[in-house]
Amino acid sequence: MAGSAKPSVAGLGSQAQYTVIGVVGSQGSGGTVSNCGLFDGTTVNEWNTSHVMYWSGSSTYLEINIISSKVNIWRCGTTSWIGSKAPLQILQWNGSAYIDVTTTYAQTLNSITETQWEKTIANLPSGRYKFVGVNARLDSEWYIESVESKYLINSSIDNKLYTIASGAIVQTSATTTSDKFIAGFSINDLTSTILTSNTLKSLSPFKLISFNTTNDAYTKISVNATTTISELIVLNQSINTKLATSITKYFTDKTLSGNGNIKVVVSNDDMLTWKTWNGTSWISLTNTIVNKSYTSMSTTEKTQWDTFKNEIASVGMTDTILQSADFNQFIGQNLRFAFVLIKPTYNDTAVLKDLQWNYIGKDNYVLLNNSDVKVSLNEDFIQLTPTRNITKVKANIIT
Repeated sequence: MAGSAKPSVAGLGSQAQYTVIGVVGSQGSGGTVSNCGLFDGTTVNEWNTSHVMYWSGSSTYLEINIISSKVNIWRCGTTSWIGSKAPLQILQWNGSAYIDVTTTYAQTLNSITETQWEKTIANLPSGRYKFVGVNARLDSEWYIESVESKYLINSSIDNKLYTIASGAIVQTSATTTSDKFIAGFSINDLTSTILTSNTLKSLSPFKLISFNTTNDAYTKISVNATTTISELIVLNQSINTKLATSITKYFTDKTLSGNGNIKVVVSNDDMLTWKTWNGTSWISLTNTIVNKSYTSMSTTEKTQWDTFKNEIASVGMTDTILQSADFNQFIGQNLRFAFVLIKPTYNDTAVLKDLQWNYIGKDNYVLLNNSDVKVSLNEDFIQLTPTRNITKVKANIIT
């Protein structure tokens, strides 16, 4: 593999994986298979030494096996032989013989010295190749760059782009495809710390945008992912129980599959404390949260949010327990509910559609119109007959 010599360009990919199979240079150039002059880490102004590669015709060649899925080949020239820059014949092994693929891959060849680099062949796929001389060509060094996909996070919350730098998610101002590729991060940067971070959670839902090279247009890729295995949802309003004389049950309209689950807790004091039903009585949770939106929380408050979420996931009520809980002691109070949706894997489902309750309500009277009731006057009584679905009528009679 190459030494320290490589192009100094922004966004340069890591060194690709490859193996030198054979090398035959002209005039004592080229080095050996184990120490090929094109990959010895030196950039020198020489022509007939083992530190450079001089192609002079079809008997001179470099044969390599490229293991990385796709690569770019960079070259250095020389000062004294700057004009020796003839294109090479590119042969690819098809399993039984070499075939000529020279016209498939364009070669960039400018007059450059040993202090300059240029990308001479781009997007060469993995395989076994032989680069054969045609006319005079002198390169002092090669760098084979792995063409790694780069990624940016496109948040659906603000439609802005984010990258990963120094182990943290940061917004990028890149606008051109080239700048986006340079600003992009490697898939290996998506560590477990990043994937479970509050920052990534605040950007969800999001898409990953993939870039193959600085010259290629970017393409959006579909990513099946969850930022955490559980999400906390707190109702933004309370349920007034003043109209109830008896509460039969609360229950959820939900969709669960696989290992998906939903846990519930309730607050009757405007989120100061929270309770869960243990089968016989209400018990208070240890943790709570502030009554504000997640995006406006401080770092400490977001930590409290996660701690509260984890406690609900552990001791909260399932829908079955929720339906059996005795809510009658809360009649006349405002109730706020919090839910944790648990999805251990992407294939699991935990969808909360609605929260409903059955109760017996207090009598509720409304003023009727003349068309709502028929009045019949008799000698010793007055008969009131509702003309629509009314169970009870009160009347004030003035004589």
